[in-house]
Amino acid sequence: MKVMIPREITPARLISTSLPARHAGEPEEYDPDRVYAADEKCMVAATDRIYQSLEDNNQGHPPPDNPEFWVSVGATNRGRWNDEYVNTFSEDLEGLGYIQKELDAAGTTSVALFGVLGTSVQFWLLDSLGAVVAERTMDLLWDDCLDWYDHAFSTPEYGDRVYWQYPFLASGTLRFRINLPGGGARLGLARYGLERMLGQTLFPIKTGLLDFSEKVTDTLGRTRIKQGLYAGLLDFTVVIRDDAVDKARRVLESIRGLPVVWLVDNLTDSQDTLEGSYETLMVCGYYSSLAGTVSWSKEYVLSVEGVV
Repeated sequence: MKVMIPREITPARLISTSLPARHAGEPEEYDPDRVYAADEKCMVAATDRIYQSLEDNNQGHPPPDNPEFWVSVGATNRGRWNDEYVNTFSEDLEGLGYIQKELDAAGTTSVALFGVLGTSVQFWLLDSLGAVVAERTMDLLWDDCLDWYDHAFSTPEYGDRVYWQYPFLASGTLRFRINLPGGGARLGLARYGLERMLGQTLFPIKTGLLDFSEKVTDTLGRTRIKQGLYAGLLDFTVVIRDDAVDKARRVLESIRGLPVVWLVDNLTDSQDTLEGSYETLMVCGYYSSLAGTVSWSKEYVLSVEGVV
């Protein structure tokens, strides 16, 4: 069982992106000479955020440095892949046929993508001179038809999360591309960083969903379900080596309250993707409960709640 502790993707670590700073349907870049009325919006390309004015006659108070005049109301299309949520998406709205990112790969060993919409994903790891050190292409088409009817008549389905483990470099670039010919490629969340092996997961592993759909009843008693977002849930037990009990505890304490990537299907170092595993058993989230047992075996029981 592995946990990947993400590196913060700062503007300095983001080398390039295929998405424009502003999509045509988004507010315009903040203009210091403009007088903004209350509730008017602007965007700031440097932060990839959209801000809403809190006051009338708002001039000369640029966001985000003046929180008494502006409130952030969300990320731009270019920035949604790097916010805190899986269900807010950066999309290829210009019809390029792909979304591509380049990140500073120094000191990292793996990357996980969530909320993916595409037919395939390509990865490249480049050294400081631009030479390819490692590369991987993953076809996202699911080959899990249940019967002949499913095979003949169902619409093709594609995986929505991807994982790749790559060699450690002191200096280099990670490039990935989500392909969807015709446009509309999508990415909900990307996380990359260093993996830590904690132990061996015991089966069975409990999986589930935390559903935020609402049951709404009007004044006439008519009831309908308003479909909401959801988060993945994992409950599992991990067995720790005798000489690693304290180390595992320190790692788990250091990530409390932090969304990290959990890979609980006992992937070995030779398995650099989720091939042969289950997408369901990779979740980006935080543990909501932790309990340890030290006896003839050393175990931690964890409940992990994914981010929405």
